[in-house]
Amino acid sequence: MTIATSLLLAALLLQAPSGQDPVPAPAPAPAPAPAQAPGSAAAETPENALWKKALELKGANKGREAHELFARFRTQYPADARAADAPNEMGVCWMIVGRDKQQWHRNRPESVEAFRKALADFALVTDADPKQPAAARSWYCQGLVWIQLDDLARAEQAFTRAIDGFPDDKLYRAKSIERRAATWRHRLETAKAQPDLERYLREVDKNSTEFKAVYELVERFVRYAKAFDRPAPELRPESWPIGTGTTLAALRGEPVLLYFFAQWCHNCEKEASFVREMHERWGPLGLRFLGVTDFSTAPQGPAAGNDPKNALETEQTVAGLRAYCARHQLTLPVLIDRGATAGLYQARKYPEIVLIDREGRVRWHDHPANLLDSTLERLLFGPPENEGQAQPAPPSGTPTPAGPGGKR
Repeated sequence: MTIATSLLLAALLLQAPSGQDPVPAPAPAPAPAPAQAPGSAAAETPENALWKKALELKGANKGREAHELFARFRTQYPADARAADAPNEMGVCWMIVGRDKQQWHRNRPESVEAFRKALADFALVTDADPKQPAAARSWYCQGLVWIQLDDLARAEQAFTRAIDGFPDDKLYRAKSIERRAATWRHRLETAKAQPDLERYLREVDKNSTEFKAVYELVERFVRYAKAFDRPAPELRPESWPIGTGTTLAALRGEPVLLYFFAQWCHNCEKEASFVREMHERWGPLGLRFLGVTDFSTAPQGPAAGNDPKNALETEQTVAGLRAYCARHQLTLPVLIDRGATAGLYQARKYPEIVLIDREGRVRWHDHPANLLDSTLERLLFGPPENEGQAQPAPPSGTPTPAGPGGKR
């Protein structure tokens, strides 16, 4: 999967400025650096060379090869301070493999197997000493993996362990607060996500280089949340170049997915096949897909186009849109306007998806890569019947549901 390999091990992909690569969700921090100054004689020790090589392989997305070296480091240099964090690095390596083996952001047996191995490596830290400093990172990483396995209850539990168990670990405590909020957003429970989002904004320094990008994303999610559980604004189409036009009022009683995109957006290019695949899987189950775009021709271009009064330019943009949809085999109805609909939905960080429930209320707003199957199942069928009940972990290598299947 191209997004996963290009962004190392981003456990989730969040939204980014138009046309830019998605900003990765908080990911495991790099391993502790050697105490010796780089370039010194002491820094050229065998253990430092091995650790450095492992980090280089991880940075090159060579998860299996890096895992082998981190495991060797842990065995050969157990007294080294980095040995306690080596299992975390090993788990991260399996996360890289797991993401690489996914297709359309969904698990296949190979990715599930890799994620299970990641959990086993992270557990080496928390099982050995659940209070050691490296355990904060381990619980956080376990939460990320459980999100990848679409087990939001276990993800929430892992993030809570990092938050409550390590109040002095500002890095992983903050990361876990934001990710715990995400588990509630995925479950379409805005009220439960809101306290963690506000807590993150209250406790994290927005000017910190380490947190600045995520802080801005959290601010955006807070703005989105103000529209949640409220009536969705009506669409403002100029025309429907693709498919049959409709209104949200006419679709009341049916769940709706709005896909905001632009022809010039290279991330939309990456997500087009995923959106098509979702349309093919979930459309027959009753989820209505509607595309929304505008006349912009560049990331900083006006949504209305360079010259809204130029009929030829308008015609060329519409023709380009039809060609774009044909090339990507997108058959969902698509409206085009001068930016009015995107403005009503605060959607200008393409690509974006907004979910609307059967009562016509906005329930979810995020990057397509963050949309879980369980979220769509909740939108279509309601919460699972076993909500809140402890479930046994599926055996290693058993794929989680990768497609629509009703209540779970």
